[in-house]
Amino acid sequence: LELTLTATDSVGLQDVETLRLDPRTVQLTFQTSPSGLQLAIGGVTRNTPASITVAVGSTNSVSAPTPQTLSGTSYSFASWSDGGAQSHNIVAPASPTTYTATYQPLTGTTNVTVTDTGITPSRLDVNPGATILWTNAGSNAHRIADSSGMGLFDSGTIPPGGSYAFTFVGAGTYTYSEPGNPQLTASLGVGMQTSPTSGSPTTQFTITWASAAPPAGYVWDVQIRRPSQGWVAWRTGVTSLSDVFTPDGGTGNYQFRARFRNTANGAASAYSRGAIVRVR
Repeated sequence: LELTLTATDSVGLQDVETLRLDPRTVQLTFQTSPSGLQLAIGGVTRNTPASITVAVGSTNSVSAPTPQTLSGTSYSFASWSDGGAQSHNIVAPASPTTYTATYQPLTGTTNVTVTDTGITPSRLDVNPGATILWTNAGSNAHRIADSSGMGLFDSGTIPPGGSYAFTFVGAGTYTYSEPGNPQLTASLGVGMQTSPTSGSPTTQFTITWASAAPPAGYVWDVQIRRPSQGWVAWRTGVTSLSDVFTPDGGTGNYQFRARFRNTANGAASAYSRGAIVRVR
C-alpha cells in the first residue's frame, strides 16, 4: 500500500513524495460446529472452515445464517464462541484467532407462518429449548426481530419462501414484530417447570426456567409468589438453569415466574406465566 503526496508552491513547482504503508495483518479463521456449514464473512458467504487475512484493528462483519441443512439434517444457530450476536462485527486482534459458530439440530420445531398481513399463530406457549421456525409465505420480503429492546434475535431479510429459526432456551414472554409494520406483531411464552408439582412442607421442589445456558450478557430474574402474597424476587441475575426450593410460607400454592434480561442495556422480556407447586 502506497501513499503519494504532491505539494505545489506559488510558482507551480511541485514535489512528490511516496510513502509505503505496510499495515500489520492477522489471520482470522471461522468454523462451525458441526463443520461444513456456511458463514457470511465480510458480506461474502463461505463454506467452513474458512480463513481470511485482515489488518490488525480492522472491523469485520460476520453472520451465521440460519437455518441450514447439512447431510439431510437441519440446524439452527445457537451461539458464537466470542459471545457475539448472530450477526456482529469483530475487531481484528493482534494474534491469529479462531471464531466458531455453534449450531444445534432442529428437533421439536414449532412452525410459524409469516404473510404480508399477519403472523400465525400470533401467540404460542412452549417449553424451554423450543425452536421456532418462521416461514415467509407472503409475496414480499419480511423481517422478524425481538421488540423488547434486548436485541436477542433478528432474522434479517427473509425472502418469499425463505425461513428463519431461533431457539428459546429459557422462560419469559417474548414479543416480536417486523420493525415498522404493526400488522406483523406476535408473542411467545416460554414457561417454567416444577418437579414435583405437589408435596408437603418438607418437600424439595426443583424449579427449572431454562434448558441451556444463556448467551453472554444475558441473565434470568426469577420471582416467587407465596400463598396469599404478592410477587417478590427469588433469584436475580442468574445464569443457572434451575434451583431447589423448600416451602417457607406454610401450605398453599406457590407460583414462580421468570424473565430474560440483557445486562448491558437493562432491556428484558416480560415475565413468563406462573408455574405452580401445591403444598399440602
